[in-house]
Amino acid sequence: MLLIRQKHKDTFGKIAKDRFECRALAHCKRVFKPDCEKLGDPAVKERIRKGIDLAGGYGVRKEYDVVRYIDLMFILSEDYDTNRSFPWAARILTSEDLGGTTKMDRLCERTEKELVMLQRKRGI
Repeated sequence: MLLIRQKHKDTFGKIAKDRFECRALAHCKRVFKPDCEKLGDPAVKERIRKGIDLAGGYGVRKEYDVVRYIDLMFILSEDYDTNRSFPWAARILTSEDLGGTTKMDRLCERTEKELVMLQRKRGI
């Protein structure tokens, strides 16, 4: 019989998290290249770690959804979840009626609408 101790589970969890962070870093460097070049790898990695932790605190745990959470940290602001400029984000993230994927779907939809309205205001 195979016995998996907690220390083994912890090691496997850390390996999975490290691999996810590497994939997220590659994604950010590809999608947000100018921002990532300006920040540098250490700061981008820190933002990714912060995003993983924050997303988890809001019940956002699926890899795809966590990446979307991190994407919005680049698109809106690093603190969009608490930033007074985006009160709708906090309402969505703290809604106990919604699951993680639904929260991210609604955040992305609202962000798109906000960006379209901003472009119209600027005449773009």
